[in-house]
Amino acid sequence: MGNQETLKGSEPPDPDSPEAYRTLYAQALHQQAQLRAVDEIVRALNAEHHLDAVLGLAARRAAELVGASGGFVLLPTEDGEHLEVAATHNSDGKVVKGLRVPIARSLNGYAFRLGTAVTSEDVARDPRADPRLREAVNFQHALVVPIARMGRVLGTFSVASPRGSRSGFSAEELSLLERLAGHLAIAIENARSHGALEERVEERTRALEAAQEQLVRRERLAILGRMAGGVSHEIRNPLGVLRNSLFFLRMVLGEHPDGDVRRQLEIMEQEVDRANRIVGDLLDYARVREPSLRPIDPVKALEKALAEAAPGPAVALRWELPPSVPWIQADPDQVHTILLNLLRNALQAMESRGTLTLGVIFGGEYTDLTVRDSGPGIPEAVRERLFEPLVTTKVKGLGLGLATARNLAEVQHGSLDALGPSPDGDGATFRLRLRAAVNPSQGG
Repeated sequence: MGNQETLKGSEPPDPDSPEAYRTLYAQALHQQAQLRAVDEIVRALNAEHHLDAVLGLAARRAAELVGASGGFVLLPTEDGEHLEVAATHNSDGKVVKGLRVPIARSLNGYAFRLGTAVTSEDVARDPRADPRLREAVNFQHALVVPIARMGRVLGTFSVASPRGSRSGFSAEELSLLERLAGHLAIAIENARSHGALEERVEERTRALEAAQEQLVRRERLAILGRMAGGVSHEIRNPLGVLRNSLFFLRMVLGEHPDGDVRRQLEIMEQEVDRANRIVGDLLDYARVREPSLRPIDPVKALEKALAEAAPGPAVALRWELPPSVPWIQADPDQVHTILLNLLRNALQAMESRGTLTLGVIFGGEYTDLTVRDSGPGIPEAVRERLFEPLVTTKVKGLGLGLATARNLAEVQHGSLDALGPSPDGDGATFRLRLRAAVNPSQGG
């Protein structure tokens, strides 16, 4: 590997002696066994597809291969100034995963910068070693090999042994680690490619699932729209007859009917109105028209919806507004429907008593309108399905209000979300996010 440092070796035996032949034969067998071990490690590396598994296997098997006590793999950090321990084996707890050493001042950094193997006969006294490691570790002998492929150094591969456990590392052991490091470089690149491929597959899978969900949702809406048209016609006709009959009965009974009769008439009228609202909610959810977008004042939109929701005297109203309120690009009628739904839900959650907080937050491209109540909050069992149709925590209702509100927000290129608990830990907060617009009175 170029300017490699001198490693320990032994004087060659007399070639004419029988002992020399036995020694050479034993060395050949040993080298053959080590090469088989390297090949076995390479096969194991190639069988792994996850980077952490590849690095951990390499650190452990490299230490076992050369009889070292510790094995380490270090990779460069994003800032390009450090090497970080990505895998470690038998480091006695001193060299842990995630530990960083400077590239400019460490044995591993030296091997990384020069792309050549580095040995140390006494790590604690080696001025090239990281000072923190010199004081902390009990290693004496260390061998560091660059992990390189096609002239590019990917990291370092090192083994070490504690003081008094063995002599230094041999040239044969260096050759084995260099051979293993070359295969490790390939395994690292393969693992990274596999990881990137997995991420792309997961991303595509999520996109396909979202597209499938959108398609199913549209199919449901189409079916619901056809059904709603027929059902509304069949239900509203008899409801109209009932309302006319109630009107006729009131005329016949006069202005002061019997108390029990009056209460029964009121109950019938309330139920007719409720049935009409259910049919209306069904039609609103199934048939969302294209919005007519224009700049509108979000504060006035909140005030208009608030006036219709009629909070009552037991509700304390708070406003959280910036010094200059940005306008929104939206459909006034659709925004009114969304806000009215949120306000009515908030008042029902608080049982018409507590604190209702309305806010406007400017976020650059978008403006947020928030509605926060001081009620009991959203149950965790419901939170994930809150915006699905037919999901509700109310005793009465179809659970189409929030689903319709989100549909209306999305057709205006916005969003509607339920945020976490309020700062004091109670209640629920809903955020309507719509595109910001220029206030017409300010021009621009």
